[in-house]
Amino acid sequence: MSRNLLMLGAAPDLNELRDTLVRLEDTIIFALIERSQFKHNADIYQTGKMNFNNGYKGSFLSWFLKEVEHVHAKVRRYQSPDEYPFTDNLPEPVLPPLDYPPVLVDPKNININHEIFSVYVNTVVPGITSKGDDKNYGSSATRDIECLQALSRRIHYGKFVAESKFQDPKTHD
Repeated sequence: MSRNLLMLGAAPDLNELRDTLVRLEDTIIFALIERSQFKHNADIYQTGKMNFNNGYKGSFLSWFLKEVEHVHAKVRRYQSPDEYPFTDNLPEPVLPPLDYPPVLVDPKNININHEIFSVYVNTVVPGITSKGDDKNYGSSATRDIECLQALSRRIHYGKFVAESKFQDPKTHD
């Protein structure tokens, strides 16, 4: 027996979604502009290039992203239905959960952050930065994380658009 999506909660209106999508696109454009101010700094993307005291073996960007997402998880960022972490094994939030009404049948079933990360590091960054190394690793990685999280949110937000159109098929504009 199929589940009635309308019984799960109302999907956001397409006009509401459109406003959010425009803001997310503006955020992405600004974040990319900010990242492009630094050289490529290829060392931050190379596994094992940096030595970590804790024995971490990944790239500097992966390590920094893991650390940022651990903090964000503690303040329940990834409890929100429109946020998807790049990192596995995150800690539980220290704040009590919020009650998000379910809108999607399986809200966390599709997470393409691995692909987003790969395309971003291998295609986007080389395309928006100048070759070279200006040693601004922390600043570059901070901007990378802002870009990655904004791209993830915008891309995954498409599920809400699809759900809205599914629940109200006459809104296919």
